Amino acid sequence: MKDLWREAPKSARLGILLVGKIGLVCPSCGARFRVLQARYGLATLGSYLGILLLGSVVLEELDIAKASSRYWLFFAMLFGLLEFLRWRYSYRLLTVRVLGSGEQVSFPLVERKFSV
Repeated sequence: MKDLWREAPKSARLGILLVGKIGLVCPSCGARFRVLQARYGLATLGSYLGILLLGSVVLEELDIAKASSRYWLFFAMLFGLLEFLRWRYSYRLLTVRVLGSGEQVSFPLVERKFSV
């Protein structure tokens, strides 16, 4: 999955989601699978919404004019940590299912293998 995550095309906006229908081929048996990214999308959305919710609650309690730079630094560090974790471990949230008959997907790893 790690190689797939590196090679597959991602959306232009922050490179968060894979573009199109992506597939994998098992190197042992040749079975074809479709990559699903629902868990990854929900985890990413949930983490960003969690930061926004936490930030709004804290800043509402403090009054935004009185909020010191340490709170902004805390949220910047929290955002940076989540971005690092997303960048480093996000491929682990991808799941696969058997490719249905007649279903069209692209296979970025196979295409890369033949283009080298």
